[in-house]
Amino acid sequence: MLMAAVCLAGCRGADSQRPATRVWQHGSWRAIGAVVTDTAIVHAPFSMAVGPGALYLFNGGRTIVAVAPDGHAQWRYAPADSMRFDDDSSVSIAADSTGRVYAADLSGGRITVLSPLGRVERVFRIHNRPHVAPRGDGWFWGASLLGASPALFDTAGLRFLSLRLPATLGATPYSRGDARLALAHDTLVVGYMWAGHFLIVTGTPPAARDVPSIEPLPIGTFHQRSVTVGGQVIQAYRADSTDQPATLSMAVSGGLIYALYWNRAGPSEDRRRTLDIYDLHAGTYVGSRRLPLPTREIAMRGDTLYALTSDGVLYSWQWTDSVTAAR
Repeated sequence: MLMAAVCLAGCRGADSQRPATRVWQHGSWRAIGAVVTDTAIVHAPFSMAVGPGALYLFNGGRTIVAVAPDGHAQWRYAPADSMRFDDDSSVSIAADSTGRVYAADLSGGRITVLSPLGRVERVFRIHNRPHVAPRGDGWFWGASLLGASPALFDTAGLRFLSLRLPATLGATPYSRGDARLALAHDTLVVGYMWAGHFLIVTGTPPAARDVPSIEPLPIGTFHQRSVTVGGQVIQAYRADSTDQPATLSMAVSGGLIYALYWNRAGPSEDRRRTLDIYDLHAGTYVGSRRLPLPTREIAMRGDTLYALTSDGVLYSWQWTDSVTAAR
């Protein structure tokens, strides 16, 4: 039986757990100059990741570029025709602590691992894993579009275990996943795009703690049905179209979780400008900041925020709070 997945939008409902209302921090963003000086090799990047000594960009031209802190390109990976990324918008990248880059190609059904020098080390045929979080030992976590439980894969790309979800998340076999993943040493953070919840995962075996976000929407669900296409029966998956996303992107740095959140309040042009911050260890909400421009993806290096805006332009900003600025 041929399997196919079609996801259109999520759904939501009421949630009894709710932290304090959003608190806006007082301060300002400061632009810190050009991120890329070799502009000829960077064109409308779709996704990015921060690694040791480099910022990695997945280009609109279906290449991956490593950019040094001074803005110059370290290397560029252009795959052969047999390894071409299937679609620009369905590829996400992540970097481990050694400088390896993992490119998850959802449409192509594979994960390509590049060495710190930009050479292909491994290729895994793994379907339905749009986002990954690699460890330094070659193992990696992978999230799926439909299942809410991320899975841990070994160095051969074989699934070792699926994360056991806390009951408070309210997940079912028909819960929609599509989670953003981030690793900070041995701590995994899971931020769901279609639910106002995070998971903080620690320990061996890994144990997950449910952290409701500042807008703790319950996890969405999808519906499965059999359809016949060209004489073949396939499984189609569809989610309700009555909801909007929650966590669009996520980064972890300096013991804090930074979540780019779809803010339903206010004008539509402000919905991609909310940055919610949580304490990584306590799981408590710290505050929120308004980004200078509508943003679709974020990455962090120290106190520097890298932002890919909605129109495909890359910026870098640093935050200065009003108390610090007054000293």
